[in-house]
Amino acid sequence: MVQSLDECFLIIRNGHGINVSSNLEGFHFYGTDLCVNASRLGYRCYVIDYPITHLSSGKLDLEYYKARDRFESHLNSTLTQTWYIYTTCSVVYAGQSILRSALAAALSQVMVEREDHPDTRMVQTLLYEKNRMSYGVATYVSSLCVARLIFLWHDLSSFLFWKIIYPASWPLRRACTDAGWWLKNWRSRIFPA
Repeated sequence: MVQSLDECFLIIRNGHGINVSSNLEGFHFYGTDLCVNASRLGYRCYVIDYPITHLSSGKLDLEYYKARDRFESHLNSTLTQTWYIYTTCSVVYAGQSILRSALAAALSQVMVEREDHPDTRMVQTLLYEKNRMSYGVATYVSSLCVARLIFLWHDLSSFLFWKIIYPASWPLRRACTDAGWWLKNWRSRIFPA
């Protein structure tokens, strides 16, 4: 199930009552808000392959992260459960734990570090200062270490799967395909017409 959508191109079916929350403002996070509201109503969001190209690189600045903080406050006031929502360049945490909130901010920081965006360096510095003041130096630096370990584990497991396990499984997958064909067509092979 999709937790967040980018706001480039959205199709929403009329008559289901899926709307943007009225107390949010600005451009950012209304796609994510639509996904949360659809989930509350019992619906699901999907991504479809559609031939449209978004030519903008987007605007990644401190205003985006202020909107993220406002959206987190909105979720905390309206949701009763704990959620992590992964967007294209940040992680939103809805819950009461300060450590989990610091981890979400640290994951967002690492996502910015890994982005190839013109404003990355400036946003990275501003985010670090803002989060260090919000959560304290020790909490935020330890959260950054955990976030970097999470991304390192993801990169390592992805490398192992695509470079070692997946290519090594070709003979096994071919054997299973051949066995499936033989099981499906065994009569014609034993009793030719």
